[in-house]
Amino acid sequence: SKNYVGQGLHVPNDLQKLDLEVGNYALFVHGSTNYYQKRFPKSYADSLFQTNIDLANYEQPLRALVKHGLQIVRVGTHVDDLPDFIKCIPITDYAKSKRSEASELWLYENCKILISVSNGAFWFARRFNRPTIITDSHNFVYRYFSNFYTPSLIKNLKTNELLSFRQMQLFKVEHRLDVVHTMSKNGLQIIQNSPSTLIASINGTLDYSNGIIYKNSLDIELLTWGLGLS
Repeated sequence: SKNYVGQGLHVPNDLQKLDLEVGNYALFVHGSTNYYQKRFPKSYADSLFQTNIDLANYEQPLRALVKHGLQIVRVGTHVDDLPDFIKCIPITDYAKSKRSEASELWLYENCKILISVSNGAFWFARRFNRPTIITDSHNFVYRYFSNFYTPSLIKNLKTNELLSFRQMQLFKVEHRLDVVHTMSKNGLQIIQNSPSTLIASINGTLDYSNGIIYKNSLDIELLTWGLGLS
């Protein structure tokens, strides 16, 4: 991506058939088992890797994007097939077409919003300063690269309690492909974001991108404390 020269509002030839309205579509990217199998074949073979993404949680949030008047485009490489309940939203599946990296970067450059589900796609949106939601990751480093960070939570199955954010930060996994297996061995379970939480994240990020910022008394108190004004 470092050699990519931004093309501005000019739609690349291979994307013109998608009939996209520049700046009025959402990009959707999610972790795929097929990607990790091809990207890390040895690690995949040696691990008990499971993808921890349940796309059923994203059906209603994606429909909420459509209600906001946005087209939805899935991007990525070596992706899994979309389930039928996602295909009928509707969604443009550029990831399954004859894609090009340059055109995909153009999609990042000109999107209204990116929803990045447990993957590194946020790096591209960040390069073009596009509003980004990072969801269903327990890696707290990623929060710095998003406008809205909604991490997955971790439950202790022995106590039936959720780990604190500090405990989640201290939890280490030797390889990201083993995250589900490692947590299971330690009596832990990943809790994904609910559809209502994801919809709230979408609404908040779209408001932010439109210049609408809500602050309650706690927000103001925290901002005052952070700026050293209290």
